[in-house]
Amino acid sequence: VINLQASSILNEAYCERLRGQLAFREEKKATGKLKGKLMGDGLPVLLTGDVFFEKVVDAEAARKQDERGKKQRQLLRQDRTEALTAWKQQNDARTKAIEKRKAEWTQEKIEWEAERAAAKVAKEKFTKKQPICGKLPPAIPRPPVIPVELDNDDNDDNDDRSEA
Repeated sequence: VINLQASSILNEAYCERLRGQLAFREEKKATGKLKGKLMGDGLPVLLTGDVFFEKVVDAEAARKQDERGKKQRQLLRQDRTEALTAWKQQNDARTKAIEKRKAEWTQEKIEWEAERAAAKVAKEKFTKKQPICGKLPPAIPRPPVIPVELDNDDNDDNDDRSEA
C-alpha cells in the first residue's frame, strides 16, 4: 500500500511538471514573434488591398521598433557592464582597506593586551584605553538597473486622435 501511495505521489508530481512545461510551450507559441506570414489564415490575399498594405506597414514599423529596442538594450547593457566593473573595482579596494584596518586593529589589540598583562604582573595601574577599530569606509551602492523605455510615436498619435 505504501509503495502504491509513493508511486502515486511521484506520478502526480511528474504530471504537474509536464503540465507546467506544456502550458509554457503553448503560451510561448501563442505569443511568439510575428516575423512570418502577415496573413497566415491560408486564404488568398489581394496584395494591393488597403487591409494588406496596412498590415505590411505595421509589420515593417514593428520590425524597426524591435531593432531600435534591441540596439537600445545593447547600449544599456554595455553601459551597465562598465558601471559594474568600476563598482566592483571600488568595492574590492574598499574591502582591502577594511581588511588592512582590521589587521592593524588586531595587532594593536594584541599589543594592548600584552601591555595590560605586563602591568598586571608588575601590579601597576594600567590606564591605557583599549584600541578601537574606528569607522570603516561605508558601503558603495551597486549601480541600479535602468529599465528600457521605448519611444512609441504611433501610440501618441492615436491617443491624440481619440481625445479630439
